[in-house]
Amino acid sequence: MEEEKYGKLLEKKEEDKEKNFICIYILIFIPFTLCFITAIFLLLTIKPSDETIKKFKGGFIENWSDYYGIKLLNLSYSKDDKIKNTFAKGEKNFDSKLNSINLNLDYEKIPNNNYDIYIPYSSLENKKNKNGIFFFLHGGFYISGNKKEIEYLCIRYAKLGYITVNIEFSLLTNNNNIFRIMDEISSAIESTKKKLEELNLENLVCCLGGISTGAHLALLYSYWLKSNSKIPIEFVINFSGNLNLDLSNFYINKGKNILEGNLTLNQIENYKTNKSIVPLSYHIEWIKYINAINGNIIKDDELHKALSRTSINFKSEAYKSLEYIINKTSIIKYINKDTIPTLSLYGGKDKDIGILHYFILKEKLKENNVEHYFSYMKYSNHQLYPENEEDLNKTRAFHSKILSYANKYFD
Repeated sequence: MEEEKYGKLLEKKEEDKEKNFICIYILIFIPFTLCFITAIFLLLTIKPSDETIKKFKGGFIENWSDYYGIKLLNLSYSKDDKIKNTFAKGEKNFDSKLNSINLNLDYEKIPNNNYDIYIPYSSLENKKNKNGIFFFLHGGFYISGNKKEIEYLCIRYAKLGYITVNIEFSLLTNNNNIFRIMDEISSAIESTKKKLEELNLENLVCCLGGISTGAHLALLYSYWLKSNSKIPIEFVINFSGNLNLDLSNFYINKGKNILEGNLTLNQIENYKTNKSIVPLSYHIEWIKYINAINGNIIKDDELHKALSRTSINFKSEAYKSLEYIINKTSIIKYINKDTIPTLSLYGGKDKDIGILHYFILKEKLKENNVEHYFSYMKYSNHQLYPENEEDLNKTRAFHSKILSYANKYFD
């Protein structure tokens, strides 16, 4: 009898344990599970607010509609399926060291050779007025990217009453080279002029602008080849642009404490010489990269003569040819008292291009008494996404400055 009673008592305790476990599960695990599922659902279905995205992209979330004007998309800027090669042998820009990439041939058209135009109604209604045009070039370190990435910039300034053009250009793969892109910019500007003249738009002036690689291309063209442009270039806009393809300027990209003072060019050169010892492996890979983005003009056997795993032959013809390209595409060498006004914005924590480019360009323009406006977002990276209210205000101030230059040079 006692045993039976004891057995029932044990059974009751086991039942109580089971009930307690179920209660604990209900009270703890089920709410936790529901919270987890809800969190996953929110992450997958709820997008950030427009205001959050605006702050992230510096306030530039823009949409275009027929209410603002017309847009013409994917217009080809080639002529008879060709892009004129102005660097061909015998032309003023030709150099014998570039013989292998500049034969007496125009370039074949590729799908990238197109552009978009945004034309506000105000331009169409006042055709006799001076018409200012913003040309924009995308980034991507020469081997990636497309014009879709900077569509928001074009729309922004078109909504403010300016014609904007978004240029797609050749990526430096498939035996293309940076000199071809210079000719593509000329072709895009010329094609834009013809298209706008068809709409009876006159008195055209423009500026070039770009982000990262696009900024380097815009600066290089504006400083070096502005006389080739069929539309006068009044100023240039530089968002995080590299000044050249010199490895040392990319390798010193940490910023360190150089933000705190106004450095002279001599101090910058000393900084480069004394503080940067570029590892050999970096240097070798960089030479290969420069060769690759310029159509692999140095063939493998010649490249092997210039490079090994442990050394670089700086006196080889292969290295000298690549060094020539680096020097030829450095915007610094083209700066003089006649250089066009320049606006630049850099990120203080840019680890791709580096704040050093900011100081070198600023000092060189100042040295030649060139009109310029420079700003840097202390806490932002290469993409110039504002990290806080201070940087957001810097972004707003910079774009207000762009509009003041447009008012000055376009109107």
